[in-house]
Amino acid sequence: MPYPDKHQTPSALDDVLTPIQDIKDAEIEAHVWAGEFDADSLKAIKFAREWFEDSEESYRTRFHLRWMLRAFDRYRQQQETASLHLRSLILQEATQWNLEIVKHLAALNGAGFAGSAALLASKFGDALAIRASLPVFAAGLILAVLNFFLNTRGHIGRLTITQGRIDTILEAATWADLKKPVESTQGLTPNDWHDCAERVGWLSAILALVGAVLIGISLFSSSSA
Repeated sequence: MPYPDKHQTPSALDDVLTPIQDIKDAEIEAHVWAGEFDADSLKAIKFAREWFEDSEESYRTRFHLRWMLRAFDRYRQQQETASLHLRSLILQEATQWNLEIVKHLAALNGAGFAGSAALLASKFGDALAIRASLPVFAAGLILAVLNFFLNTRGHIGRLTITQGRIDTILEAATWADLKKPVESTQGLTPNDWHDCAERVGWLSAILALVGAVLIGISLFSSSSA
């Protein structure tokens, strides 16, 4: 409802500034407002009760209640849109970025393992460094899979929290409802899962590098012999 201005008639101005005497009047006004804007009547009534209890007596008017109802409704819609967009970004990250990481880590260690196995069957097969590189690359492959698992758990946790936030917004009827915190139901937070995945990912990459160094040492030693 727009602010009253000088173009309104005295009767209209008096109407919007009509004081609300008690909670019952506030509930009735909220019910009428909900019908006008096709809003949830029960939520509007709950908002009106909180508004009446928190507002100073000088602000308890039809205009102020209607203005606050409209402001809350718009803010809730904005929060819902933002949360839905965040959920979409998390899903995109989980299906693209996470797969790219594990793909590169697995490719590095997998190629190294295959190369070591081929060298082991060749004239370099007796080299100690080649034999040592096989378990190194194998461990790197296992850690690549573990990295994918840990990141997935982190994304699931973030999605759970975001969906919980969306549900809270959809069910909210008052400002207090919107302030309710949403926490992860898992033992670890999403950030904890991602921190673990980052460490595991770096370790997988380091093992691939170590394996490559071992192969290089073996080839260099063999060519020097």
